[in-house]
Amino acid sequence: MRMNMFLENIYNLSFFFNTGIGIFSFVCIYILIILLILPASWLSLLSGFLYGSYLGSIIVFISASIGASVAFFVSKSFFCKKS
Repeated sequence: MRMNMFLENIYNLSFFFNTGIGIFSFVCIYILIILLILPASWLSLLSGFLYGSYLGSIIVFISASIGASVAFFVSKSFFCKKS
């Protein structure tokens, strides 16, 4: 009984991530993981599983680029103060 509920929740979650708001949520989660300096390789694999290799690669490329840019500008504003 519990296993069926668990599998149903996983199915619903995968269905959610295939919607527009789900893709946006995935991008936000990916950017947050990048900003917290945590490994995002598992998210890259998950995007390939959820969205396929082409769309997953595009989503990861965009998310990683935005995350790296935000991390750069945040670190630049905190650590490179002009005297």
